[in-house]
Amino acid sequence: MGDSHKVSYSDALKNVQDTIATADSLRGLFSQIRSDVKEYLEWKNRLDGLLKDLGDWAPMVYRPGGQWWLPVLRTGPFEEYLSSRDGILSPAPDCQARVGWAKLLHALGLRPTDTNTLDWKSTRNTSFDPTAPDAIRLETEGRVLCHIINLFKLYGADTNIAQPADKMPTTFKLQFGHLTISEPSTTSGTRSVTFEEISHRALGTPTTPFKVATSLGIPKSYGKFDDGTAYALYEQALGYGISATQAALSVGVDHHKRPRKDRAADLIKSIKLITQMERDPVLITTRWINDVSRIWRRVTLDPSSQKKDNKPDTRLVDFLIEKVSSTEILTTIKRATGANDEDIIDEATSAIKRCCMVHGGFVVHWTTRFKSKTHLENVLPVILKGGLPTLLANLQGAWEGSWNRELGEMVNEGSLEELLKLPRRLVNQNILIMGFAEGHQFWDNNQHCYVGEK
Repeated sequence: MGDSHKVSYSDALKNVQDTIATADSLRGLFSQIRSDVKEYLEWKNRLDGLLKDLGDWAPMVYRPGGQWWLPVLRTGPFEEYLSSRDGILSPAPDCQARVGWAKLLHALGLRPTDTNTLDWKSTRNTSFDPTAPDAIRLETEGRVLCHIINLFKLYGADTNIAQPADKMPTTFKLQFGHLTISEPSTTSGTRSVTFEEISHRALGTPTTPFKVATSLGIPKSYGKFDDGTAYALYEQALGYGISATQAALSVGVDHHKRPRKDRAADLIKSIKLITQMERDPVLITTRWINDVSRIWRRVTLDPSSQKKDNKPDTRLVDFLIEKVSSTEILTTIKRATGANDEDIIDEATSAIKRCCMVHGGFVVHWTTRFKSKTHLENVLPVILKGGLPTLLANLQGAWEGSWNRELGEMVNEGSLEELLKLPRRLVNQNILIMGFAEGHQFWDNNQHCYVGEK
C-alpha cells in the first residue's frame, strides 16, 4: 500500500481514538446494571480487556457517545472486493486483534476503515452489555462463507470430493486458520461460526486462491493457474457449473427438453475435454457432477417409463446382461480367467449396472489408495468394451417405444457405445470441486451467520 493510504488509515483511527473508554461513557453504559462498586470495577476490567483484544478494531466498534457498532459482511460488497483483487488477499503483516472475527477479517486483508466492503450496524439497545459472551461479533451472510471456504480452504485427497450438504464436515482448514460452523439455531435458523488461526504469522501472509496441500495426494497432472485468472475462472464455475464453459452441460433455460442423443453428445464432449486439459485446473461444482449423472441416466434408464415404485426402468441393463451371459462370451471369459459361470455373470451384472448408472452416480476425487482387482475384474471390462458394438447392434427394435428408437439412432451414430465407455469415476484429474455453491443451503438460502470472539 502507498504512504497516502497509511496516512488516511491512521487519521481515521485517531479521529475516534481519544473517545474510547472515557469515564463518563463507561458510567453511562453501566448505569442500567445498578450494582455496587466492586461489580462495576469487575465489569470495567472485562470491558478494558475486550477493548484491548479488539486491537485497532476498537475505535470502530466503540464510538463517541457510548455507542457500540457491530461489523457486517454482505455478499455483494465482498464479491466486489474479491474481484477487484483477483481473489488475492494482502493482509497487514501484524494483527493486533485477539478475537476470532477480527482475526478472520484481518486474514482476509480487510481493515477497520474498509467501509466499501464492511458495513457497520448500531446495537441500538440501551441494555446492551458488550462484555456478554459473543455480544461483539461479526454478522455475515452464508454466501460470504461459501466464497471463503471455496477459495481459501486447503485442497487435498480428503477434501476434494463432492459430498451431500448434510454430510459435509463442520470444520474447514483454511490457508490461514480453521473455520467451524455450528448447527442452525432452532429458534432463529442462524448459525454460529468460530475462527481460530493456524499461527500469528499466517494471519499476515499474502494468500492466493485454491492452494493444494501437496502432502494429501495431489495428482501428478495438477497444473497451476496463470496470474490473475483464478477468480475469473471461479466466477465462471459458479455460473456454469464448470470453469471450462465449453464443457458446461446445463446452460439454456430449456436444456432439459433437448433430445437424449444431443445431451449425450454434449456429455461425451465435456468429459473428454476436461480429462485432456493440462494447464489451468478445472473448477467444478456439484451442479456439473449432477448434470453428468442426470444426462447419463436419461439415456440408459428410460425416465418416461418410470415404474410406480420409483425404481428405474432397467430394460437396457437387462438386455446387456442377457447378451453378456451368452455361451459364446462366457466361454471366452472362462478361457481367459478360469472363473466359473456364476462368478462371471455376477461380475458382468455389476459392471453393466455401473456403466448404466443404476447405482450411485458420477464421482470425481483424488486418492492415494487403489483397490486391488482380481484377474476377472481386470479382463471383463476389456471384453465388454471390445464386444459392445456387436451387443448394441442387437438393441435396435428390441422393444416398442420412442426410447428404443432413440437408442437405435445412438447405436448407428456410435454415441451410445461412447457413453458406456466413459469413465464413471474421474480419479486424480486436474480438477477442483467447489462444494459450497448452487444446491448448498448456505448458497441457496444465504442464511445469516455470526462469527464470535474465539
